[in-house]
Amino acid sequence: MPATLRAWPAGGLLPTETVPLDATGLVAEVTVPVGTTGAVSLQLGGAMAHLRVDVLGYVAAAVQS
Repeated sequence: MPATLRAWPAGGLLPTETVPLDATGLVAEVTVPVGTTGAVSLQLGGAMAHLRVDVLGYVAAAVQS
């Protein structure tokens, strides 16, 4: 069974789709919204590994006037 990775806003429902992994099991980049607490949830299946998450930037919320 190949490894699978899921990423979603913390507090939300577990998504059915997985994050694509390359042949070495690495993820190039994925954009995940944060939950109401400012966190994300991760789930790795089918393998044992250490996960490292880097924040590369953010998208500011639109200001309502």
